[in-house]
Amino acid sequence: MITLIRPILFSFINSEKVKRLVVDLLTKLAEQTDNTVDDQAVKFIERGLFGGPWSDPPSFPSLTLPEAPTMPAPVLEVPRLSCLAISPCSPS
Repeated sequence: MITLIRPILFSFINSEKVKRLVVDLLTKLAEQTDNTVDDQAVKFIERGLFGGPWSDPPSFPSLTLPEAPTMPAPVLEVPRLSCLAISPCSPS
């Protein structure tokens, strides 16, 4: 039976009625499960095929990042040299 229907469906794949048939089949399959992931997938496919606004926009958890720690200012000490022409340089 599938070998008979498959070429017919593929020849009319861009028709509105075949797209609706595919969505209806997916909806029936999704109703047989106890999760909501496949229900959301069917809604996503339906919107992709037929357009239209999001009836229920996806909810994303609000992510707040912690404040970045502040680094202390680097302390760089450079020794001062007092040099005379007669004696070698020594740190002061």
